[in-house]
Amino acid sequence: MMARPDIETELDCAQQISAQLRDARQARGLSQKEVAYQLMLSADQINCLETRSLKSFYNPQYYVLAAKKYAAFLGVAMAQPRAPAVASAPDHEAHAEPGRPERPRLRLGRPLLLSLVALLSVIFGVGYLARDGFREHDATPGPAPLALPVEPVVPPSSAPAPAASLPVTAAPKTPPVPAEKPGQAELQLRFSAPTWVSVYRRDGWHEQKVFGPDETLKLDAGSLTELIIGNAPATRATVGNNDISLQRFTNPDNKVAHLVGQNLRDLTARRP
Repeated sequence: MMARPDIETELDCAQQISAQLRDARQARGLSQKEVAYQLMLSADQINCLETRSLKSFYNPQYYVLAAKKYAAFLGVAMAQPRAPAVASAPDHEAHAEPGRPERPRLRLGRPLLLSLVALLSVIFGVGYLARDGFREHDATPGPAPLALPVEPVVPPSSAPAPAASLPVTAAPKTPPVPAEKPGQAELQLRFSAPTWVSVYRRDGWHEQKVFGPDETLKLDAGSLTELIIGNAPATRATVGNNDISLQRFTNPDNKVAHLVGQNLRDLTARRP
């Protein structure tokens, strides 16, 4: 998944408040585990937010989202990006030395313009004379064409010919195509612990939500382009009656499963 163009600026602002987040948490007497439980994050991710580390996050964008959530929880204001300084163009007139004559500028004078008009007139005149010469050459008579004998055309009979009758054949009936049974490509996610899920579809729709224990999320696997599961060990994935193992899609460091492209097409091809 590609990051937004301004993600580097947002990441810099999020990392600038790392010390403020740590001080605010300690001032409230909270541990990293307590904060992680309330924000649906891991203790390692809270520690990374306070030490400006990205090792426990899937990409910089999720680091920024978690930092905003942590800052809102503690009431810490996010750092604002610095506006780049714009260098003003040098003012040559203001720095011009008094009494120094201005350099003459190149201008097209009237004699040059008249010369250009005269040249164009000569070019058009030569073209006009050449055109008349070609017309006189084309007007020269050439040899007369040979006369060919013309055969008389016999008109067809006025009586219309009887139309041949063709047998009418009924169009073959096409048997109806049986509709696909619902749920054959349905992906179900069942959660046993708090888990955040980020869903991306082919039509551009995107949603991120935190699901609690015993909740179920049903998705059309064929319409997905990307699926990210925050707590993969606490998630059971099935397509029809088949269980899908998320272990080969899961990052062992942060327990985040990432399915995209061919992985999702493979899930669509599965049938009960």
